[in-house]
Amino acid sequence: MHTANGPDNISNLFIKNTKDTLLIPLHYIYNYSLLHGVYPEQWKYSPWTPLHKKGSIYKRENYRPISLCNNLSKILDKIVFRTLYNFLEKHELFNKYNYGFERKSSCEHNLSMLLHNVYNNLDKNCDSIILFLDVVKAFDKVDHKILLYKLNYMGKDFIVFKWFINYLCNRFSRCVIHGYESEKYPIQTSVIQGSVLATLLWSIISNPYIFADDTALVEKIERDDIHNAFNVIQFDIDQLLDWAKNKIYYI
Repeated sequence: MHTANGPDNISNLFIKNTKDTLLIPLHYIYNYSLLHGVYPEQWKYSPWTPLHKKGSIYKRENYRPISLCNNLSKILDKIVFRTLYNFLEKHELFNKYNYGFERKSSCEHNLSMLLHNVYNNLDKNCDSIILFLDVVKAFDKVDHKILLYKLNYMGKDFIVFKWFINYLCNRFSRCVIHGYESEKYPIQTSVIQGSVLATLLWSIISNPYIFADDTALVEKIERDDIHNAFNVIQFDIDQLLDWAKNKIYYI
């Protein structure tokens, strides 16, 4: 079992070895949180460390922030994750063409659908223009107000909505590198990359257009009408950017 400590210095190994003693107090804390729509303030602090993703190690844009959350909070987050995911799945609130972070789905399904569209166009004696797009720093720019609006729109009851309001508000973080710490600062955007709920919350706010943090625009074109096809794909790009500004991002 992974034994890394969270900000509260409580490791997974400690929780495992003392589970019989912790069972009753944790049961009370988790039930109180879920029944009253509150999230413990001590669990809202999550320092992060930069993880190199690609390219030069000397450029900060090549790093992603990975939050270090309290291990006790992760248990509560998993309970909420499973409950919310099952609700969304039961009521078919996930778009069937969005394969990111969903059970029994993968990038292979996404690629199969893409190839299917391309081959269909070829059967009609048409070509395809495909534009692949990647959302830069996707998890870090999520607007909390838009996310809460979507959660409320999906029809969960008031206590669940109140819980997420409390979960997202008054969060703080700081950067930690090799023991050196920045000043603590408030988190006003983001789904807390590295947290249990991050991928599910991103799926909710990006639904129905984006697979994980990227997407593809496919346009069928007549072989003698290339110029118009570029105009159409540009229109699609403009529409997607407008949607992102109004439905996902804090800009």
